[in-house]
Amino acid sequence: MDNKELTPSQASIIISDHNKQAIELLTSKNYQQSFNLLKKAQDLLNKIDQRDRLYPITYNNLGCFYKTLKKFDLAQLMFEKSLEHKNSEKSLTAGTHLNLSSIFSMNKLHSKALNNALTAFSILQEVYEGDPNSADSLIFAAFVTGKEYEALKEIKQAEKYYQHGLDLATDNNSTDYYEKISNALSLLKKKRIGTSKARYESNMRRAELPTINTDRSEFKKQYIVKDDYKKATPRVYHNYPPILGLPYQRNLTTAVQNSHKKTNSNINQIKKELLVYEKKLKKITGTRNEPVTRTPKRINLPKIPYIKPIKAYSPGYDPSVNPASPVSVDVNRMAIIIQKHWRGYRDRKACRQRRRKLAQFRAQEAIAELEMLKVLIKKSKDSEGQL
Repeated sequence: MDNKELTPSQASIIISDHNKQAIELLTSKNYQQSFNLLKKAQDLLNKIDQRDRLYPITYNNLGCFYKTLKKFDLAQLMFEKSLEHKNSEKSLTAGTHLNLSSIFSMNKLHSKALNNALTAFSILQEVYEGDPNSADSLIFAAFVTGKEYEALKEIKQAEKYYQHGLDLATDNNSTDYYEKISNALSLLKKKRIGTSKARYESNMRRAELPTINTDRSEFKKQYIVKDDYKKATPRVYHNYPPILGLPYQRNLTTAVQNSHKKTNSNINQIKKELLVYEKKLKKITGTRNEPVTRTPKRINLPKIPYIKPIKAYSPGYDPSVNPASPVSVDVNRMAIIIQKHWRGYRDRKACRQRRRKLAQFRAQEAIAELEMLKVLIKKSKDSEGQL
């Protein structure tokens, strides 16, 4: 049957079937067939009312398709288009908000991701009050909201939403997200303990430990253990005399210069007296200033045997006729060089194959995007012609 002859009810049945099959193919990684079915479903949307729930469902599934292929800009466009069509099903709207939150989070726009997560959480809370079977969706929304608060370093709010999701999971016996949320909450508590301030931030030592209110009689004082810590020693500043006669030095007063000269002259006089006494002592004892001779110890190292290199000759050379000096070749070194060149050739070949596959995949994606843009242009022209 031709698309022009379809009634709205028939078109809606075909669109819903295409959407179901496309999602099944997307989960099994058959991207091309999934995209073809979604494209057909999008073409048939003109046959039904714009207020129909199949409009947001189709665009939401297209957003999930582009999100799987990591085309985040196109995915965001499809999700926003899905939200433009108002839908009576609140759970579907909340799911689209959660998908948008994940897109913003991947692009590190955590404030926008948090706004969408909070919107989804508030919608799903209303749904949960009327339908307790939707607890899993609310638990997931609480987990996503906590994650975004954690990314924005608002630890208390993140802990609050994690705890709320954990309580809901225990009340409804939901094991899907219980372990994931409990692990995130424990890691968050460890972070908070690690970033908390120490009790005593000062580096100064305390003079003595705090004492307990006990009986201070002379008999019992001997049984009280008291640790007396040493106080920090003050810094001592040494005023050494400067070296005189330097080209760049500060200008000193005459009184200071005279005092330094006096100290230097006293030191020189003491040195001279010590030299005189040392000479007298050597004359009395009969010792002289002879240089001390030290004989170094001889270490007997083991002899390393000499290994002759392998001799190689050029082709057509006869050593018996012309015994010239042959060329010495290190076989190990040559083997290493050959192996290095072979590895380089092998890695370059693998790199070329990977690049070729990546180029083919990108070309397929570009073709799919081009087809999608053609459809959008055609639809916009049709809508302008109807106006």
